[in-house]
Amino acid sequence: MLALLTDELERGTERGDVIIADEPILQHLDFVRGWKLIDRRYLSAISYPLPFRRGPIGRNSYVSAPRRRRMEEIARRYAELDPQRRRVRIKNDILRWAGNRKVYYVGGERGIGDVEREIGGSFEVIARIPLPMLEPGEMPKGMGFPARFRPPFAAWQGPPPPRMDGPPGWERFVSHTAELVIAEWR
Repeated sequence: MLALLTDELERGTERGDVIIADEPILQHLDFVRGWKLIDRRYLSAISYPLPFRRGPIGRNSYVSAPRRRRMEEIARRYAELDPQRRRVRIKNDILRWAGNRKVYYVGGERGIGDVEREIGGSFEVIARIPLPMLEPGEMPKGMGFPARFRPPFAAWQGPPPPRMDGPPGWERFVSHTAELVIAEWR
């Protein structure tokens, strides 16, 4: 899946372009290098400024302290603005950071509308990458323990225990969509 995404990005974008995506995709693209990356959660922190919600430890509280501080700093920059001016400033900041480069969204198609509301403008889908459909709890091939690190008799132990709370894993990300899209910001 990630190899197909990378191939499609290398064909349809240029190195140095800006990619807006969710964390599982950004982790991969950061490893590959070549694009400027924006975590979509930062845009949410901007669109819904301070006070930034600090939930109790547990479900959905996976934003680390340094990242939370960074999200709060970013939100503070836009806190005094009304929604329309905030959207204009966000758009101008992204365009200034992109320079003469293009800006793309990568993720599930339903996320395009969210990003459009957060930063304005519109996105046009330029590529679709089909994903294998996963059953609940199933992981993509190659994402389990390597054989030598697998617990003894792992195949006979029944379903895996529930995941600990933490950053959304790849299996959570792809379980709600049949394809990834690459969309260009217009």
